[in-house]
Amino acid sequence: MGNFRQLSTPDGFIREVHEHLFKFGPRLLKRACFALVPSAALLLVLLYARAVYAEPQVDAAAPAENQQPESQQAENQQGDAAQQSHPIDFFLDIQPILTAHCFKCHGAEKRSGGLRLDLREFAEAGGDSGKPIFGGTPETNELLARVSSSDRTYRMPKNAPPLTDEQIALVKRWVAEGTPWSTLTHEPIGRAPKPFFEDALLWIAGVTDVYKSEFEFAKPYAIAFVVLQLGLLFILRTRQAVAKGRPWTRGRAAGIARVLNRVTPLEILLAWCLTVVIGGAVLAVGHARKLEGDLAQAHKNAMRFENPWSRTVYGYPPVPLHFDQPKQLAGTYYRGNCERNPQLYNHGNYLTAIFRISLCDRDRRALSYGDTVPSDGLFVRVEVERAPGTTEALFSKELMGSVFLTTQFLSDREMKLERTVTRLETLEPGKLWAAYVPIEESPQNDRITGLFYIYTGRAEMGLARGQPHYGVKYDLGVHDGQLAEDSDLWMNSFGNPAVQDPQPPDKIPYREWFDYRPLPVIEGENSQDPKLLGVDEYVRKGLISPPQPKADSPRTEPSDDAPDGEAPSDAPHKDE
Repeated sequence: MGNFRQLSTPDGFIREVHEHLFKFGPRLLKRACFALVPSAALLLVLLYARAVYAEPQVDAAAPAENQQPESQQAENQQGDAAQQSHPIDFFLDIQPILTAHCFKCHGAEKRSGGLRLDLREFAEAGGDSGKPIFGGTPETNELLARVSSSDRTYRMPKNAPPLTDEQIALVKRWVAEGTPWSTLTHEPIGRAPKPFFEDALLWIAGVTDVYKSEFEFAKPYAIAFVVLQLGLLFILRTRQAVAKGRPWTRGRAAGIARVLNRVTPLEILLAWCLTVVIGGAVLAVGHARKLEGDLAQAHKNAMRFENPWSRTVYGYPPVPLHFDQPKQLAGTYYRGNCERNPQLYNHGNYLTAIFRISLCDRDRRALSYGDTVPSDGLFVRVEVERAPGTTEALFSKELMGSVFLTTQFLSDREMKLERTVTRLETLEPGKLWAAYVPIEESPQNDRITGLFYIYTGRAEMGLARGQPHYGVKYDLGVHDGQLAEDSDLWMNSFGNPAVQDPQPPDKIPYREWFDYRPLPVIEGENSQDPKLLGVDEYVRKGLISPPQPKADSPRTEPSDDAPDGEAPSDAPHKDE
């Protein structure tokens, strides 16, 4: 009651507060210092490192009063001209650009496209494309063409901001001077003194970079690990509070304190060891996932070198080439005939099929620039129309039924299906077909990119085989939930042994095989010889039933005349 009377008056309450502050204040201040000092020290180290290593930022929108006088600008321009008169120093001018923009994908840990730029001997070998990095002129050098291109699908660095005009100018001067790559014989000018903790920071950065995938895998479990560690720490502190007779252990929390006090130090140690073991197991699983990914990537790289597609202009997996036409969300393409014979209409140069592609929503409504991206998914409509005058045998129900579309790249060997397969729907029997391929990719950096292939072959019972004859590629920009003006959708054929671009003397122009510009349409009668039209080739492969033989049919070499371009017409060949 005495304490209650003291607290019931203002003077008693203030006196009680002062007593608690003088009694517990120093202890609280001491604990706060122990908790805050390490964090403050780490923050100072990071700020110092940022001050030492950060590049100076230039404000492009600086006010006019901060601009230099004309005389000073003239002196600076003279200095820049003098600097350009000196030869490029690789380690001072070029290597910082490669380190900041290229090593992430073309360094020691990751070699996208088989290209590594951190060492000269690897850079000289080039990448999977076989195009050299060294030598050449500013007009032919592949590295300069990549970094200075305005095409997002070709420009490097990929999915990252482009190089500045100053950096591109340095690379261009480097190429013009013969791409010298000299050894470092002097310390870079103007470098700050090396901090005492730089080696430790570099070691930590190296460890985190090497085990980046393991840390990413363990990140969702980190919160549970920290909570468990804090729980063990709370048990230890509770045991100490009970041993010292802290007041809170005898109040409402007395029951919890008694329960936690029964936990022995050995049990706490075992629980802590168990959490460490579990954490190590999670990292081990993450490491196993990384090894599986590395093994799969190594398999893909091996397939890239072994697969004949890697020796073509399409690469492996093949990507359709982009025609020299504006960006679009809907396009029409024309497939021609690869056989030339006087018995054929226009000597064989005529239209065989029309392809139409367009972007649409789930309700099959066409989408345009500025339309809102539907939440229930995007689709690509692929329409195939038989051209007038072409033979019905090459557009039979069984042949068109063997056409399927999928994002999975297949070969002529039977493979397990891992992606969705889309079939053609018959809109007009013997004349018009259509398919709606779902876009399964999610936006990355406000872009949706991907491609799918059009096959003729077999796809059933979870297995498939076939050759990709056409590819449809999409690169969609999404800004504020709407389709941006830089979105693009296109398709192309994967070639034919009878055509080649640029055209050699013994090849048909690619323009007459597959193009976005119209081709001649058959008017009147055309030859009905199954061998001349290529029907026998499809019969031999079991794609269509044999037609009724005709005794008066002239015997000529088979050809390709079907819209699906069945192999060997579209399969990669050595003469492509």
